[in-house]
Amino acid sequence: AIRRKGIQALRQCVDAEELLSFPRRPNGIALMLKQSLFERLLSGKTQLSSFPASDVSAAQGDLRHLSLEQLLALHSTQGEAPTSSAGTAMSAFWNSLETSMVERLAARLQRSNEIANLVLLIYGAHQSLAGALPSAEHWLLEKDVLLFLPKCELRPLDEHIAAYCHSYLIKAAATVPPQRRRLHWEVQLCERPNDFKEKLRGSLRAPRPAPRGQRAGYPAAPKAQKFLVWAVQ
Repeated sequence: AIRRKGIQALRQCVDAEELLSFPRRPNGIALMLKQSLFERLLSGKTQLSSFPASDVSAAQGDLRHLSLEQLLALHSTQGEAPTSSAGTAMSAFWNSLETSMVERLAARLQRSNEIANLVLLIYGAHQSLAGALPSAEHWLLEKDVLLFLPKCELRPLDEHIAAYCHSYLIKAAATVPPQRRRLHWEVQLCERPNDFKEKLRGSLRAPRPAPRGQRAGYPAAPKAQKFLVWAVQ
């Protein structure tokens, strides 16, 4: 899924040197109830699924104390989101992990949770470009704001800096379950991103089968300097 690709890509852009550093109370005692569980997870010694449901439930409240780097690492190393058969403890833990991760990213960017989720999709879409467009380090995030991809930093729009820009060709309604949502973007590299105008949303016919040698799921760009991203969010 695009979002998971984005989380893995974003993890490479943030400092991961303090993965095993955890908050403490003023008296030096560990703040987290299940710090040892997270030490084992973040050191790669075990998987969350190997812990009893009672430990997973007890650790859920500790997620709010983790850094963005730690949350990204957990999400990237613990496999796919659990199915309903995994039990309520695992599902609740994963939901809290998702929420905490988005909130931390929003705080880093000083933006809303909605923008933080958009940033995750942008990183995933950037991975999917795979050389289809010329290389660039910036993505137009808002009207006057660029996302600097190598460091996940926001920078003011500069008309002399080329940037990727995207249009929503179709946007899923809020009533569509997350697992069924698909991303339909047209991405282009703009030499002058301040002149970019997003296309109006509309209905699209299903894409034709990709030609042999082209990656499945990503139709050829209809014009030079443009690329369509079709994928599960």
